[in-house]
Amino acid sequence: MNTNQIFKTWTLNQSLGLILGWFFHSIISHLWTGDHEYTMNGPQFIMHNVSLLGCAIIYLYFVNRATQTLFNISITKNWILYLIIPTGLFWVGFLLKAVPLDVLLWFLSVGFFNGVFLTRHLQLKTNQWIIWSTLSALIGFMAGVIVLIPLDSYLTSLKGLTAHIIMFTLLGIVAGIPMALFGGIMLKKTMIKNQIQETGIS
Repeated sequence: MNTNQIFKTWTLNQSLGLILGWFFHSIISHLWTGDHEYTMNGPQFIMHNVSLLGCAIIYLYFVNRATQTLFNISITKNWILYLIIPTGLFWVGFLLKAVPLDVLLWFLSVGFFNGVFLTRHLQLKTNQWIIWSTLSALIGFMAGVIVLIPLDSYLTSLKGLTAHIIMFTLLGIVAGIPMALFGGIMLKKTMIKNQIQETGIS
């Protein structure tokens, strides 16, 4: 197995999935239904679910593309978890009026699922990849917060669809790329360590 290919493929597909997924969310969630605070009307709630589910589908597509390319395995059989759990946890954070807890829970859940499903499908010797994958999501989220908080007043001044497109696309970039980079590094290290353990080399 080419371990350098692991880093490149995982990082590229994770980045694309998160950037394009959150870009999709930014447009669909507010394109036709307008702005909102913590109370949404029916159409706003529906379109946010459509956008969040679409975001998860896009993300899952790219994650699955990476796992198929690298390991010849598909994780799409777990699609229901990738769609329902992150979306549900996003709403938990939103309803608690604890933004950005909604985004944090979304990132942590997909990071955790990546860890669990790859560990299981690849029959890894330890559960370290679950920890690293979840941690990569936390690192990505924190990077996003660090970048976006100073821009809050600017984004607030924009208002409307433009503000949401900029904010969530930036989120996909400044949170997604660090998550993908750290995840790619640690997945590569995990696979090297797993190969050593399988061959019995100390």
